[in-house]
Amino acid sequence: MLNWEDTVTALGIAAWDGERWDTIAHRINYWEGSNSVGSVQWFLRYEEDLYAVGTFVNYDSLEERWVHTWARLDATEQRWKAITDCELDVTNSLQNLSPREPTDLLYVTGFPDTLCGPEYGQVFTYDGATFSKWTPFDEIPFSQGYTYTGLVFTYQNKTYVTGAFVDPYTGAFTSMMRYNGVQWETIPGWNNNGPIKDFTIENDTLYLCGAFRQDEGAPGNLVVAYDGENWNDLGGGLTFPSPIAAVALEILRWRGELYACGVFSDAGGIPVDRLAKWNGRQWCRLPGNFSNNGALSEMAVWRDSLYIAGGFITIDGDTMNTIAQWIGGDAVEACSAPVGVVEHRRKFHFSLYPNPTNGLLYMTLKDALRSRELFVSDALGREVLRQGAPHSNTGPLILDLAPLSPGAYLVTVVDEQGMHYTQRVLRE
Repeated sequence: MLNWEDTVTALGIAAWDGERWDTIAHRINYWEGSNSVGSVQWFLRYEEDLYAVGTFVNYDSLEERWVHTWARLDATEQRWKAITDCELDVTNSLQNLSPREPTDLLYVTGFPDTLCGPEYGQVFTYDGATFSKWTPFDEIPFSQGYTYTGLVFTYQNKTYVTGAFVDPYTGAFTSMMRYNGVQWETIPGWNNNGPIKDFTIENDTLYLCGAFRQDEGAPGNLVVAYDGENWNDLGGGLTFPSPIAAVALEILRWRGELYACGVFSDAGGIPVDRLAKWNGRQWCRLPGNFSNNGALSEMAVWRDSLYIAGGFITIDGDTMNTIAQWIGGDAVEACSAPVGVVEHRRKFHFSLYPNPTNGLLYMTLKDALRSRELFVSDALGREVLRQGAPHSNTGPLILDLAPLSPGAYLVTVVDEQGMHYTQRVLRE
């Protein structure tokens, strides 16, 4: 990237001040003075410091040490420095810092490896100075060459981990589980191993995006919302003619709406071009014709403006060169038919009685809910009962919980569109 006003070359990373591009501190080169540069994949803020995360390898000649994978900006000296005093292995397989959103603790994830010590692990924590092994992941079975962790974040006081690893209860691969502080839980309604690329949390609702699909057991297509009990497929989600290439790479909330970008051409039934927004009831297409077929991979909000980056050179014929600012206000070209589910309002769509129960449990469907099936799972997310369900809400449905051990269970109804509705019941 070249700043033509003063011919400053920004290799790998650059800063935009609203009017021009410039370098951020010194260059992260392979060797200072060289023109070889590795990729910086994202930035994050932690304890007011700026971190760069990527596949770069840089030799710091002032401190006579290597800086790679992660670097912290020393704003006073305007230099990128190593994030820890220990010497990291340049071939280390733990390469992610998570989450990108501000938090009290960062997690180091990737493929199993050691990190500043002899302990071999899959997930480590980072407090701004030192690494510590996160021991709960030791309870997850190891699968040589396939166990991978990506995002780690806290939602409703539970730690969620995404990636590709074995569910210890079923023996099958999954892309997400959660830890309640005592033991691991399978997440009800999440029955697939499709990759998860990004998340955000707002109004106590968790939003996820990735390469998961409903026909493979996910509760939605590429993007979903979760309130801790029920899944929302957000009007059918996002699709692409080639399912294997379909992916939502990033989501963010801006001005009360959810924006998604990636590789997809349909949002809730309307044609879109790799970018769409969800307003709580429907998907809308923003104006703009992006050139090329590359993914739209990144979004950010700065000074109340939306920026997007990815594989495009022009938009509507105007040269943009991979990054652009949205200045269209609330303009949309088209929106999908609105759906009746308001995502932020928790609502019980069926009733259960008696609760607690010593055996027989009666269910009555509400709000014209047309069910496809229902199942009961235990507190660890393991399915213990499944049966068909009537399509109408005439008359109660009887579930026999007598064979189950006393304890708390989750009853989940799946409707014709694949939406999941869940309530808790106590078996005495």
